[in-house]
Amino acid sequence: MPLSDGFTYHQSALRLADGFGYTSAVGDVGAPLAHQPPGWVTLLAAVSKAGGRSWWAHQVTGLVIGLGVIVMAGLVGARYAGRRVGIVAAMLAALYPGFWVTDVQILSEPLALLISGLLMLVLADLWHRPSLTRAIVAGAILGALALVRAEQLALLILAVIPIVVLNRRVSVKRRVACSAAAALATVLLLAPWAIYNLRRFEEPVLLSTNLGPTLLTGNCESTYGAALLGSYDNLCYTALILRNPGRDRSQLDVEARSTALANMRDNLGHLPSTVVARHGRLLGLFRPAQTVGITASWMGSATWPVWAWVASFWLLVPLAACGAVILRRSRRFHWPLVAPIVITLLVVTVAFGEPRYHALADLGLIVLAAVALDHLARRVAAPGSTMDQQAPTP
Repeated sequence: MPLSDGFTYHQSALRLADGFGYTSAVGDVGAPLAHQPPGWVTLLAAVSKAGGRSWWAHQVTGLVIGLGVIVMAGLVGARYAGRRVGIVAAMLAALYPGFWVTDVQILSEPLALLISGLLMLVLADLWHRPSLTRAIVAGAILGALALVRAEQLALLILAVIPIVVLNRRVSVKRRVACSAAAALATVLLLAPWAIYNLRRFEEPVLLSTNLGPTLLTGNCESTYGAALLGSYDNLCYTALILRNPGRDRSQLDVEARSTALANMRDNLGHLPSTVVARHGRLLGLFRPAQTVGITASWMGSATWPVWAWVASFWLLVPLAACGAVILRRSRRFHWPLVAPIVITLLVVTVAFGEPRYHALADLGLIVLAAVALDHLARRVAAPGSTMDQQAPTP
């Protein structure tokens, strides 16, 4: 049985399907809940409403979406670097443990990866054939992605708007209009959830109340040294809850953010080494056995699938780095493949490190690795050959 977020998603979906709304199923049962954005819970609730109320039914939902991620990897690879790369990317996605590990955990990652891949396809079209319609579609897809994983909203600043603003194929006036349209489309997708939360919480909640708890658990005093260096400690957030009885989750979120920032200021001298440790845990290089154990325990999984994920990631990263260099040297557009990696690095820098945090970057890494493998295969087969001529060029 999945634990942690998978357990919460499952139980919350059942409550939503039974007409109790977005409310807590654990602890403060019935209290308004926005610990995570509503996208994944809503989909699971629809499955539950259709009769799929068991753990197994929700796990199968994740597996089916995971199959879609494999197809999406192939489509993205083909769109950015040609058909051969698309085939290699799909094969890598099918074999990559990082995808099938999360598929059965009832986590939001598979759905987020599927939507992220769709956004990558649209952003490629937006760059090569900019138009107001494509900008609106990109903004709407980003809004849907943020309703599954809140941190991905940063793609509006990191990818969508820059792709429009830096595109010299259209006039400055047109770029401004497209940027505004994309941003407006994103806001319109998020508005119903934000407005709904205004009636439920004391403090404004745009997407979730999870930012404060995440920052606090990653910036607990115990995470700046000793055994949990660079990891997380839930005791700090638990203590905060006990100190503030009667406060709702939005108020606790604000208090947790304030406490986390205070802890950061109090540990500035330890912050550099802590940040390095966080990134080391993200890569599975710093205290790998402990990091794998923590992740497996959080998921309620055996350690060997997490080890398979970490070990395959060690191979994936250098290949992806080579693929990015190849695309850069060939002057091929590939920023949407890289932007989720930037978000991952930013989140880990201020919070904590664990393998699951790079899950949303893995689709881009898979495609970039496929570029490197295809390039190597071509060099071996015919030295000096070029990439698939059918791939898009700027």
